[in-house]
Amino acid sequence: LGLRDVFKMKPSTVTSDQVLDCLDRLFLLLDVDGVGGDVDYAQKKKMEELRCRLAGQSLGITGSGHFCHLGDDGSVLIPWDWHC
Repeated sequence: LGLRDVFKMKPSTVTSDQVLDCLDRLFLLLDVDGVGGDVDYAQKKKMEELRCRLAGQSLGITGSGHFCHLGDDGSVLIPWDWHC
């Protein structure tokens, strides 16, 4: 994805396994080349655009129940248990 870095917001509340699970789901979602025929062209374009927008950004993994948002430093913050 070309992320600058990936970090845990509070290591005491987010485990390494949760971070790996979160990243695994994110990578699967944004794998435009591996997407099967069940996703239409418009959805593929949205995923491709999101991939481009994440390139060069810092990604923070937060605790459960938070919304996706920008951190004070401009990093993209997502909860480890996000769902589409």
